[in-house]
Amino acid sequence: MLNYNQIPFVKLKKNLTASYGDYLHPLGAGASGSVSLFRRFEDRQLVAIKHFNPPPGQSQIERKEYERQIKLEYHVGALLNGLDGISQSIDLIYVAPSATWHLVTEYSPRNLAAERGRLSKSDTLEIFYQTLNATRSIHQRSLVYGDAKVENILLTHQGDVKLIDFGSATLAKCRVESPRDDVNVVPGDFGTPAYMPPEVFNVLEYDRQKADVWAMGILLHAMFLGHPPWDIASVSDGRFRYFMGWETKGAGERRCLVPYSKIEYATSSVGRVELLGQFPRSVRALAWHLLEPDPARRSSLDALFVATA
Repeated sequence: MLNYNQIPFVKLKKNLTASYGDYLHPLGAGASGSVSLFRRFEDRQLVAIKHFNPPPGQSQIERKEYERQIKLEYHVGALLNGLDGISQSIDLIYVAPSATWHLVTEYSPRNLAAERGRLSKSDTLEIFYQTLNATRSIHQRSLVYGDAKVENILLTHQGDVKLIDFGSATLAKCRVESPRDDVNVVPGDFGTPAYMPPEVFNVLEYDRQKADVWAMGILLHAMFLGHPPWDIASVSDGRFRYFMGWETKGAGERRCLVPYSKIEYATSSVGRVELLGQFPRSVRALAWHLLEPDPARRSSLDALFVATA
């Protein structure tokens, strides 16, 4: 069982700019907080600092749970320090006067989301394979990334991949139900809906590493075509229904082949073949395995690396 009280953090009696480093400029913002560029006083190193914004009106219990999720994000990131393709987690900071939490990470100057459209096919493939290998390394530590997407891939000046944002990362065998003191870790919200596999929407418990594998297939689509293939891998999305063979399309119309409430995993369909035909020929076989709808048939990343070696 993970003891959250033993996860180290730096407690500051003054704000960041007085105690930790010089604020330079904002880097971005998301649902869970904003990110800024700082230069540390200690060694003049450039670092990215994520500032967590707790939801308003939290109860004491909700606040405690929120802080545990922040500590888990730092803890998992620190466990991955030193792996190729992973942005280093440096410090977790609690600023006492404002009662706020801040996560200090390695700074990478380039953003795949901003550069994707200007990259060559060979550079895009290199970045994808680096991302795939970094995610495989995460799995080999019995962990799960949980939020692979274009926006979470940064690049160094040399073009090397650095994965960021471990707010959805957790142990591979973590239970899904609400955390209590006897639960080993606090699971975060798993990923971004467009990158989630179909089983996430059908069952409570699922193989989270297999969910990462599916997300790699969606990522490959987004990197080459500029967007995920659908909004959600569920019967509620027409593009996914066509991919699954639950629906056919003709001249300006669609026809349902099976009741939307009947969940069956197709091994092949016209929609699946059409989608995979959009990928570069060199990765179509890989994309086929990554976007296997049936989690029981979907390969692990280790198995895929052995098969394609």
